[in-house]
Amino acid sequence: MLVALPSLAAAAPLDLAQFTNRDDTSAGWKQFRQVGAVTLWRRSVTGSSYYELRGSVEVPVAPEIAAAEVWSSITEGDMATLKRREFLRRRADEVVIYDQINTPVVSDRDYTVVIRRIVDGPRIQFRCITVDGIGPPPQKGFVRVPIIRAGWMVEPDGHGGSRIWYFSYSEAGGNITALIARGAQADRAESDVTRIRDRILKRKP
Repeated sequence: MLVALPSLAAAAPLDLAQFTNRDDTSAGWKQFRQVGAVTLWRRSVTGSSYYELRGSVEVPVAPEIAAAEVWSSITEGDMATLKRREFLRRRADEVVIYDQINTPVVSDRDYTVVIRRIVDGPRIQFRCITVDGIGPPPQKGFVRVPIIRAGWMVEPDGHGGSRIWYFSYSEAGGNITALIARGAQADRAESDVTRIRDRILKRKP
């Protein structure tokens, strides 16, 4: 039996429309890392000790091809840290998944998220949020991640290729402090954007 899922807009307090805002200064974004073709920004979140992260990279591939690879990456679960994935729902433009993630040094994490693919004119968005009351309860040996607001956006770069945006806000849960978690989150953002870029370039026609 299918369960009713929460509205994406109602469940996500963060403004995901930020990715169409190129005025980085007024939006609070500050660039903090450049690794090869990958650029990373961060900004403070009111009432939180964690940063919201954003990354971007350009690839010489049409947006529809790049977007297809992003969706394949999401649904295949090609993250190196993934220990277990259970699909609770699979539809053409929506998946609900329960993940268990290996996190070195600290306890492993788990979460249930809904991921939706949204076509917004020339842009294709993939929005991910944690959901409660769906999927397995907290498992022994794992710490439940309380908040994930993340996703990707693919848009034309104006030169026949694609600009890929990554965004993420999450809280680690458990006893780990934000000061410790923020470095790992930034490294993860860089790794994720690089992984998607490499995947697209490897499979481009």
